[in-house]
Amino acid sequence: QGRAAEAMYGSLGKGPKDCGAVLNTSVSLGSGVIAGVVSAIISHPADTLLSKVNKAGAGGDGSIPERMMNITKETGVVKLCTQGLGARCVMIGTL
Repeated sequence: QGRAAEAMYGSLGKGPKDCGAVLNTSVSLGSGVIAGVVSAIISHPADTLLSKVNKAGAGGDGSIPERMMNITKETGVVKLCTQGLGARCVMIGTL
């Protein structure tokens, strides 16, 4: 969030002390949304895989790592990374 806020202030050519309360609040909210969406994108594949592993029978029999590999092979890496990502970004961005 800090880097996003710094970039926003940098594009304005001002620092937080030079801005009013409304602009500082807007920068804070905007940088928080950016940070939340970026973290959602990074964690999404692992969360999707974990959700699939927790479903009964998903990935066949075996240890958790074996089941995770089976699910990844069945689903595909690209689909694992992108399935439901748009909805998740919208959800995180609006919270």
